[in-house]
Amino acid sequence: MQVIRPEATTPDSARAVLPEAVVQEAIAAYNDSLTTRLIGPFFLPAGAQLTGSVAVFGGSIRVRGELVGQVTVINGYLIIDSGGVVRGKVLVVGGQVLTRPGGQLLGPAPREYTAQAQLIRTSAGLLAPRPRPRTLTELASARRTFTTGHFRTTVSIETGRTYNRVEGLPIVLGPTITREGLRDLDGQLELRGVIWTAPVPTVMPQAAPGAGRDNWAAPVSDSQTPWP
Repeated sequence: MQVIRPEATTPDSARAVLPEAVVQEAIAAYNDSLTTRLIGPFFLPAGAQLTGSVAVFGGSIRVRGELVGQVTVINGYLIIDSGGVVRGKVLVVGGQVLTRPGGQLLGPAPREYTAQAQLIRTSAGLLAPRPRPRTLTELASARRTFTTGHFRTTVSIETGRTYNRVEGLPIVLGPTITREGLRDLDGQLELRGVIWTAPVPTVMPQAAPGAGRDNWAAPVSDSQTPWP
């Protein structure tokens, strides 16, 4: 069921693309030492007044009183109820401005972006970009380096980037040996081997000689006649 809210902003003004500059602006506004930082949701009751820069993270702010100053809402809505007044610049990221009948938004046209900001709140109470998720290669990889004389050796093991349903997941391992101390010359040797996680089939397929891979194995039991 679709709910139509006539007080909501139009899709043209509610932009779904979130520029990096807007994210940095929202972070700077929240982290400013002169800003009143709030964790949403927050409610300003009728008759109450809040003056100065206000920033809300992770929830909506509902205003029935008077809010005077710059307002920044991150991943939430600014809701101005009947009798509520907001005076100042408004930036909403990850939400919209909803002005109910009888509510007032006085000041420059608000800027709204519906796309969520990928931010986290640090232990110091400040906002920071959410770290990029680590890839499978980064999670399943290890390396160790040691030096002997003029040779530096790095042994690494990591998963491949793609999974094959037939062969499984490739695991790449091997050393990289670098000869150091050579004048105007760099010497490096890389050796790599690949191990596939898929099991080796145990039944010899009916195929033409030389066709396919050479990793098929036939089981041998005590009842079978040994090959000559």
